Amino acid sequence: FTEQALTIKDARAQALGGNVKLSGASNAQGALQLNMSGQAEMQEVGERYGLPFKQRLRGKVPYQASLNTGKAQYTLSIQSLLQGLSVDLPAPLAKSSWDSKPLRLRISGTGNEPSLLEFAYDRSLQGQLSLASKLHGQILLGEGSIPAMPKAGLNISGSLPELNVQSWLDLSDELISDQAS
Repeated sequence: FTEQALTIKDARAQALGGNVKLSGASNAQGALQLNMSGQAEMQEVGERYGLPFKQRLRGKVPYQASLNTGKAQYTLSIQSLLQGLSVDLPAPLAKSSWDSKPLRLRISGTGNEPSLLEFAYDRSLQGQLSLASKLHGQILLGEGSIPAMPKAGLNISGSLPELNVQSWLDLSDELISDQAS
């Protein structure tokens, strides 16, 4: 590193139950770009971040991520094909460990506060959620373009070839238990 910049080349660390490789650099204005690739143990991810249905996620998944910061703003982008992850949930989220289903997450915010979460899971679920003072956003089931984010409330739209609502309702007690812990 110098007085004006920091450079990281091929650093290695342990995070989320797996190895991670980091490279990146900052510039004289203080902006930072950090690229990461590694593997995450989903049980540890679920515990650490309080994911709903964490006991239904099993396996270790490879991922790529980038963190960009500057002028009190940040963006964290994460991508994975989720190969190695088993998801024991009803369709459209069910997945065996040998299947590949792309997941993209993008979290942006200012300071320590996340303000926007954008996500896409395979071709079955995508959305934008504002994480500011009141949660609002747009979730799209199935393929298509996400409509503009509403100013208030949560808008869920789209279509799926099949959705067994009863299978999801049967999991409601489990979801409530997850939220309590």
